[in-house]
Amino acid sequence: DAQKHEVARVAASSSGDGVLALTFTASNEATNRFALSFKCADADRFLGFGAQADAVDHHGHRVAMWTSEPGIGKRMQDDEYPDLWVLEGTRHASSYGLPTWLSNRGYQGLVESDARSLFDVCQADTQVFRIEVWAREFTLHVYAGTPKEAVERATAGPLKRPVRPPPVAFAPWADAIYGSDNVRHVAQVLRDNDIPSSVLWTEDFRGATDDGTGYRLNEEWDLDPTLYPDAGAVAADLTAAGFSWQAYFNTFLVTDTRIAAEALDGGHFVQNKGGATYWFTGVTFKNSGLADLSRPETREWVKSYLRQALDVGFTGWMADFGEWLPHDAKLADSADPLLAHNRYARDWAQLNAAVLAERAGDGVQRTFFSRSGWVGSNAVSPVVWAGDQRTDFERDDGLFTVIPMGINLGLSGVNAYGSDIGGYQSNTNPVGTKELYFRWTTLGALMPVMRTHHGIDARHNWHFDTDPDTLAHFKRWSKFHMRLYPFFDGLSAHAEATGLSTIRALAVEFPGDARSWTMSDEYLLGDGLLVAPIVDEGVTGRSVYLPPGEWISWDGQTNTTGPADI
Repeated sequence: DAQKHEVARVAASSSGDGVLALTFTASNEATNRFALSFKCADADRFLGFGAQADAVDHHGHRVAMWTSEPGIGKRMQDDEYPDLWVLEGTRHASSYGLPTWLSNRGYQGLVESDARSLFDVCQADTQVFRIEVWAREFTLHVYAGTPKEAVERATAGPLKRPVRPPPVAFAPWADAIYGSDNVRHVAQVLRDNDIPSSVLWTEDFRGATDDGTGYRLNEEWDLDPTLYPDAGAVAADLTAAGFSWQAYFNTFLVTDTRIAAEALDGGHFVQNKGGATYWFTGVTFKNSGLADLSRPETREWVKSYLRQALDVGFTGWMADFGEWLPHDAKLADSADPLLAHNRYARDWAQLNAAVLAERAGDGVQRTFFSRSGWVGSNAVSPVVWAGDQRTDFERDDGLFTVIPMGINLGLSGVNAYGSDIGGYQSNTNPVGTKELYFRWTTLGALMPVMRTHHGIDARHNWHFDTDPDTLAHFKRWSKFHMRLYPFFDGLSAHAEATGLSTIRALAVEFPGDARSWTMSDEYLLGDGLLVAPIVDEGVTGRSVYLPPGEWISWDGQTNTTGPADI
């Protein structure tokens, strides 16, 4: 009896050359896990999986796709989350993980499902690549071709092509906090020293206080009239000086705040299974909840605060977080929270994009930047940053990690990418040093988005104007970044059309070169500018691998034929 032994059904379809979709459905309706296994060889390479911080090739890893707080620092185990998972991340915990990988066998794979998925990349069994999806049904997409062809085909599907940000995104960004007078002061320092910058972003527009852990934002959603009593005038002054002024938002609702009380009155919280407000210990270590973005009234309520910021004169903001939707919540639209969890990051970005779109066409350049995302976020997140790295050189979560994150994200079409120059987290490591700031400034200038951050310990971290040497260094690299503006903007247009990102793995341009598939500390800008930064403390030189071809040093003085180490 064939029906008695049927395990699953497979439906195959193709939307064009080199594109295959296999939809797997388990025959048993009670099934809640589905796994597929494929042969794995020692020479197989698996690049991608979104914002992964420790490597580009994930052969031998176990990668979980569950949009997560990355933690501060990483432990190399993948099997269990630590008790203090907010403070210590697992190897592959990521705000922007994506269930897609590029293979040197000549294809890109994508699992289309919002469910949690696990990829055992030849780890438990070195001969087996195993995909496990926590659902009864999912679609496996296979996009054949060279890396360029495969990425182009993949981003024409569910991953989506990246939206092109306005030109202002490609000029250096500087953070400016501590109130109206200091924001004006930072703007004046930049202009007086002829340092190009077109964006100032002010995280503490909502207010902030110093405590034992650093400079902490107030968890309100509107303007702090004490720090910024003349915000409209500040906005006008900055506009006259050629700056775009940006703010900060997230969807947390923290106990004992005005905005949380308003949310309770309006029914805007995500609920628990019993229908009451879902409280959890949030990033402030206080009782917190989330705005239920599945509820139309709540979406409009959140939008009202974003619109208020635009009315003041802000031209965008950091759209922070998006990873914290509880897996056992009760949502207004009755969606399964296990499926809604990963989508929440994309829903948050979509809401931000919708608000900015309301004012399109008025001549003002507006944008926002996200750290979290999911399949399809490319279409709504114009700028992506790497998250909250440590203010140090540590390989688990410091300066180095923003390189593989950018390379891996680029393989899924994420294009306008950057990081916090100087890092952010100092809770479990020292504050940033002058050396770290110099190295991070150089690397930041060689990414599409060059943006500073004061870090959580804002009073003690190193900044672009801490001393004259740093100011001169920051000026040099800001000018270099501005020289690359036509290059970055043109590549952004190309990415929007093809899905090929500005930051590229060496393997994208050199697929026949085995070593290019394993490089985690070098990348290409476009098809010909090789970037190989120094990311280790106390180091003043490094070996650089040049793939096959003719290479010319930036100063034009040296020609080298690759493959070669120089």
